[in-house]
Amino acid sequence: MQASIASAVLLGASGGLSPGPLLMLLIAETLRHGLRAGLMVSIAPLLSDMPIVILSFIVLAQLADMRLVMGGISFAGALLLFYLGLGNLHYREMPERPQATPGRSLRKAVMINFLNPNPYLFWLLLGAPTVIDAWQRSVGEALTFICLFYVLLVGSKMLTALAVFRSRALLQGRAYLWTVRGLGALLVAYAATFAYDGALAFGWI
Repeated sequence: MQASIASAVLLGASGGLSPGPLLMLLIAETLRHGLRAGLMVSIAPLLSDMPIVILSFIVLAQLADMRLVMGGISFAGALLLFYLGLGNLHYREMPERPQATPGRSLRKAVMINFLNPNPYLFWLLLGAPTVIDAWQRSVGEALTFICLFYVLLVGSKMLTALAVFRSRALLQGRAYLWTVRGLGALLVAYAATFAYDGALAFGWI
């Protein structure tokens, strides 16, 4: 049980704080739309991971070749990230108060997480094998790992959103504008890496 708890804490916290498209979207949405939008982005894994987890267990059970599937997901993710990145790059408004659009923030976050190959790879290579190993010892241990993992994953993202929101007052004028645009550039950069991964999967490179 202690090993499963330690694994859940390590994987959950590192997953929540590691740089990636979802974290950058969280920062951008918090800056543009306020704390509630950032918190909505934080809970995206709770809404989009279930199909990924189920698929990972099916793949492990059947040992299917997922190369082309992952390639297609990479290309779809690249298109979405490129679209979102361009939106930030063309951002011109600097409102005095956050715009209340948390619903849109949540939808964008769910789409990014679902189209991001990283959750698939995590659950296929780390998450599912860890759960299976814990399940063989006890059902309670496996459920503890899953619950604690998501508490740390979502909780760390929520703390990040809170920290970004509290520092928002420091980002006024051109600094605020270029921070949002910089995040847009990073999203576009991630789109390029996703497209590259897709090309590798299809054997084009």
